[in-house]
Amino acid sequence: MTYLQETEIAVIAGAGPLSLMEKTEDQLVKTDVSLLSRHVLEQAVPIRDWLLNEAGPNGDPGAAFDGFCERLLDSGIPLDRASLSVEILHSENSGIGWYWQPGDASEARIFPYGPVSAEMYENSPLFEVNATGEWLELWLPDTPDERFGIVPDLKRDGYVHYICAPMPFTGTNANSVAFATRNAAGFSPTDIAILHSVMPAMRLTAEVIALNNRISTVLKTYVGEEPQKHILAGDIHRGEVMRIRSAILFVDMRKFTSHSMTMNAGEVAEFLNRFYDCVVPGVENNGGEVLKFIGDGVLAIFRADDDGETAACRNALAASRAILDAVNRERQQPHGPRFDIKIALHFGDVAYGNVGSGQRLDFTVIGRGVNIASRISDLCGRLQRRLLVSGAFCEQLSDEIDFTPAGTWDLPGVAEKQDVYEPPV
Repeated sequence: MTYLQETEIAVIAGAGPLSLMEKTEDQLVKTDVSLLSRHVLEQAVPIRDWLLNEAGPNGDPGAAFDGFCERLLDSGIPLDRASLSVEILHSENSGIGWYWQPGDASEARIFPYGPVSAEMYENSPLFEVNATGEWLELWLPDTPDERFGIVPDLKRDGYVHYICAPMPFTGTNANSVAFATRNAAGFSPTDIAILHSVMPAMRLTAEVIALNNRISTVLKTYVGEEPQKHILAGDIHRGEVMRIRSAILFVDMRKFTSHSMTMNAGEVAEFLNRFYDCVVPGVENNGGEVLKFIGDGVLAIFRADDDGETAACRNALAASRAILDAVNRERQQPHGPRFDIKIALHFGDVAYGNVGSGQRLDFTVIGRGVNIASRISDLCGRLQRRLLVSGAFCEQLSDEIDFTPAGTWDLPGVAEKQDVYEPPV
């Protein structure tokens, strides 16, 4: 028996009411235990210990919720259904939910921004408990179907007792957990006491996991997949730079300045988003990493680490073709001004890491390879071509593709003249 268990049982035996905060300096859950029975403590404390000591450090929200529900079931609670809903910071989605039933791993569902998700939420028990901060308990046989959108479904599936509890996090109250049972007698007072006892630990564990996921998601949104890994690993010192062998893709919109001069700020943003929607999926679907949105340009790389140099160039060329196809489709749409693009591909070494000053750094790719790609993109404009590649890129795929020579050129800032080629599109 743990020290915490012994202390709590001693309190119940007659030592008087004592909060956990008063008993132990590092204990994170504050609960008045004077009203809890020995049985409740014997069932609740191991669950709370597991949540705080094992589930949180694991960092997997689905696995943590599965383990939590399984331990509730093992404690004797007749749990037949449980759900966990958490608000997230994401560019496209407002929340995520996990749905658990005995014998199965929890199923995750994403809730995108939009009127459908908003209407579902506002017609749910989650909205009420998050607004009031109070637990909600429904005896379903006596609950009108119109009370919440979920009620008819719960009744149809044989559930008789439903409990929903709020889980306020720092900065957001739109989080909750719900439990349901088919047991004819419903949840007993002891079952409910156990749930109340473990919920502070569940809330804390869920918040820690959610916060870590928020940090990762926000970093990934703004700096990309690979940079966020390096940042979270502690690579945030200025001058920490690694060299990467990769195919480099530089995409630029033609005549962006003249287009944007006739637009207001909102129209420019929408215009750029249409352009990015043509570029980003093509890069990511072919194994590339978008590193920078540079006004009306996009810089991406395709690493040669895993599959080799030829494969990196092959993927970059496939991405370029996908981008051109997407732009062609976009140009057929009736909305907004049409745009066209120019794409440059190069292969070589890039320097990848932190540059900046003081506490403001940028995780980016710099170096000769990036400069060559940028200059070839400019050359596309002068030659009225949509896609050009460097000699170094051409060499990697010359056995597979018939490139058409596009001349040998002096590129601004590049010492040697560069052979440039046009691939079949």
